[in-house]
Amino acid sequence: MTDCLICGANARKIESGLDGEELNCPDCGHYGVSGTFLATKRDRRFDINQTRMWLERHRHARPGNLPVISDLSALWAI
Repeated sequence: MTDCLICGANARKIESGLDGEELNCPDCGHYGVSGTFLATKRDRRFDINQTRMWLERHRHARPGNLPVISDLSALWAI
């Protein structure tokens, strides 16, 4: 188990070929985070609600495709 990068809950890290991390959180669902993003994230926190809505929109628009958070899609808390 590891911490969800979005909300901090216990999440399961999934081994994959993704350049980054692939996680499955009981609250945020299954998602990936790019390696480039992880290298630059530092201590910034996600806007949890906005990020979960982005994940849901992605899943609805692209069924079967893993949503991957990158520098372009990150939604930060203010």
